[in-house]
Amino acid sequence: MKIKLFWGCALVLLCGALFAEETVILRNGRRAILRDDFTWSYAETGSAESGILELNTTPDLTTELRSKTGKFSVFYNPSEWVPATGLNPDAEFQFQNADNTGYGIVLHDGLSISPEQMKSILIFNARNIDPDTEILESQKAIVNGAEGEIITYAARFETLRFIFYALVTNNEKGTIQFTFYTLDSVFDQLKPQFQRAMAGLIF
Repeated sequence: MKIKLFWGCALVLLCGALFAEETVILRNGRRAILRDDFTWSYAETGSAESGILELNTTPDLTTELRSKTGKFSVFYNPSEWVPATGLNPDAEFQFQNADNTGYGIVLHDGLSISPEQMKSILIFNARNIDPDTEILESQKAIVNGAEGEIITYAARFETLRFIFYALVTNNEKGTIQFTFYTLDSVFDQLKPQFQRAMAGLIF
């Protein structure tokens, strides 16, 4: 099986004078809403509790990469992403964004593995490097009709903390892992770009 891949929430609220409702980015990459009565809540609307994230191809995804297996394709926007090398030797496709701040890999396995099982595999592999790897969020998703799950998790390598945003989906043609990653400090900024790129998967 080829699919493999490379904690917790820390929240500090600095309250001086009273402030109106404000959205801030936490160290784990999630957004929180701070209110003037000193209460707070997470701001994500894309959690599993709020529904399924649906992603579909858009006209700006003009460049196609076809799998050598013939089982899937990835369309991408060449003004946002360029093919890369050296990120993962098992990846069929590798990308880096134009700013060189975000990276993506696509792995395909001929075995059909459920998203729940893939979640365990992802975390097991990451914990071989960082025992404190933690899942931050898990969300059901449908990408161009293919049902799957997006797992957001954090792991530290050397002194750097990375956030991984991994779509896993399976069917009779096997399993796809489409993973993006970046430093935790810019994940919230890049998450929409990651989602736009995920929308290019045809499986």
